[in-house]
Amino acid sequence: MKHLDLTHIIRKQHLPLLITLSLCFIAVSILYITNPSTDLVYHIGEDRIETLDDMYTLNHRQISITLDNLYYSGIDYKTDNTVKARVYYKLDQGRCYFIMLDAHRLPEDFKHIDRIDIKANLESRPEILDTVSSKLSTSLDFAKHSLEKLVFPYIINEYSYRHNFLKFMKYLSLSLAAILLFSLIYCIAIIIFPYHTHRLFYLRKYGSIKAQYNLAKKEFDDNPILVGHKIFITESFIIVFSKTTTEIIPIDSIVWIYNYHEFRRRRRDSLMFSPMCIVTDTKKVHKISNVSQRMYNAIINIVCENNPQIMIGNDATHM
Repeated sequence: MKHLDLTHIIRKQHLPLLITLSLCFIAVSILYITNPSTDLVYHIGEDRIETLDDMYTLNHRQISITLDNLYYSGIDYKTDNTVKARVYYKLDQGRCYFIMLDAHRLPEDFKHIDRIDIKANLESRPEILDTVSSKLSTSLDFAKHSLEKLVFPYIINEYSYRHNFLKFMKYLSLSLAAILLFSLIYCIAIIIFPYHTHRLFYLRKYGSIKAQYNLAKKEFDDNPILVGHKIFITESFIIVFSKTTTEIIPIDSIVWIYNYHEFRRRRRDSLMFSPMCIVTDTKKVHKISNVSQRMYNAIINIVCENNPQIMIGNDATHM
């Protein structure tokens, strides 16, 4: 690894994540904004049910409304033999309105609803209107063709409003946007203040994270010992880099260093890896992948020269 400023390296590691999070946040935000269910919900004042014609004409299809004197039509909406919604009718000023209510929020005595506040979709559902009109005309002993003239041509559908897949996508995209925004802010904070990365949180056990980071940065800028392309040793720290992370390990906290070999089978081949583990006095284990025997010996020689109390040894081979 080319020797660079420690802050520059950490910022460079997080730059791809920042770009990815930004693009994902923009995509999810567009998904939320363009979702039809994010349209405004228009409130219909009490005793203003006659304005629903205008609402539909103006494409204001999501409404909140207070309704009274609703009567059960005898028609249910079912899936898997379970009642999901019930259809009611309301007579007002010579018109008949059909309302589909979510069955889960209805009282036990659901035949008549005195008063209810709902949010609903205005939907053109001719098949439902025809079915309900036929059944209602029979039960009321009222000619179907005469009843159809009185019927409001749209269903007030609370069930579809509450169980709309687009609404589910709306809340899902909103939740994802919130998570992405938090992650984006956190990533920006790391780029501005690199010592805020969660990989360095364990340093708080040894004092101020910022102070230890500044010391590691100073020692790294001076003349660190390059053990491998990703491992540096300074006077006080072992600094390990990967493509996306940086670990700063205080040498004074190390109690044990060991390596081992593990084999992983991929199809017909077996690959051998040689991780090195550094155990600190807080029982945190830093696992560094693919450390050659030469690199391992070099780390042991450098670190233990001034820290003979550190235990050295290999555990059993892992298969």
